[in-house]
Amino acid sequence: MATKPKGTRRGRPPLSPEKRKRNNVTLRLRDGLKKQLEEQAATMGRSLSEEIEFQLERTFLTDKARRDREDRAFGGAHTHALVRLFGDTIKDVETWTGGTWAEDQYTFDQVRLGINTFMDALRPTETDDDNPRPVDRMFDTESQAKLPPEMAAEMRGTRNRIGAIVALSHLEQLKITIRRGKPQEALVRGDGLQLAYDTAPIIAPLIGRKKD
Repeated sequence: MATKPKGTRRGRPPLSPEKRKRNNVTLRLRDGLKKQLEEQAATMGRSLSEEIEFQLERTFLTDKARRDREDRAFGGAHTHALVRLFGDTIKDVETWTGGTWAEDQYTFDQVRLGINTFMDALRPTETDDDNPRPVDRMFDTESQAKLPPEMAAEMRGTRNRIGAIVALSHLEQLKITIRRGKPQEALVRGDGLQLAYDTAPIIAPLIGRKKD
C-alpha cells in the first residue's frame, strides 16, 4: 500500500484565499464574555462563530462608516435618528411606569402615546396634492374598469391603507420566519429577510397574544 510522503497534510488540501469563504481561528475567551456572546447569538439567531465575526466587523468600522451603515440599514439618516429617539422615549417611559411595553398594558399605552406625539409634531405641513405615487401604479384606471365596482373601490382605498398593509406584511413575515427556524447558512447578511431573522426571536412571540 502506498504511503504519503513524510510531512504531507492529511485530509482535503486547503482552499486558496480567493476560493476560501471563511478562515478557522482558535480563540480563548473568558467565561463571562463567552456567555455574553452565546446569549446574543441565540437572541439574534446566529451561531457563536457568526456572532463573533459580526462583533469584530463592527469594531473595524469608523464612527462615520458606522453611522452611514446604520443610516442605510434604517432607510436613511432621518429614519435612523427617529428610531433612536423612539428608543430613548421608550426607555424613559418605562422608567416612569416601572414596567415594559412588551409585558405591561399601561406602559404599552404610554409608549404608543409618546411615539404618536412625536409623529404628530413631525408631520409635514404640505398637504397631499394627489400626485401619482408608486402605490397608484398598482391600481391604474384601466385595470379598475375591468373589476366589479365593489372590488375597484376597495383597491382605490388601498392608497390610504398602505401603512397598515406594509405593517401586516412584516408581521406575517415574522410569523413565517419563526416557523422556519434558523436561517440557512447561504442567507447573506444584508438580505431583505435578514431583518426578519434578526428580530423574529424577540418580536414574534409577542404577536397575537391573548388580550384581556
